[in-house]
Amino acid sequence: MLATAYYCASYEGEDDYPEGSEQDDLEKIQTLLLRLSADEQQRSAIKDACWMQAQRILSDSWAVVQALAMRLLKRRTLDGKEVHRLIWQTLGSPDADWRFGALQMQRESRK
Repeated sequence: MLATAYYCASYEGEDDYPEGSEQDDLEKIQTLLLRLSADEQQRSAIKDACWMQAQRILSDSWAVVQALAMRLLKRRTLDGKEVHRLIWQTLGSPDADWRFGALQMQRESRK
């Protein structure tokens, strides 16, 4: 949903965004939020925080999204190793990968 909106906005094609296409995503989000909390205010805060984080990640990583989309158009499928290789080729090999950061670990240097 965010990627489609971001893509349309990036080439000034806001009118190309397919209205209603996000309904299934929004229903799934609501279902997940209901599992997390019965409190409406807490669900709203969680949703807002996740929305902002998703926007930041997408914005910061748009070049990767485009590279993955192009590769998928050519090959139809990619395995995890290929995806990681393409991400690191596009962004550069990061010193602190977000998965390691989430675990408060530093990435081991490559040999």
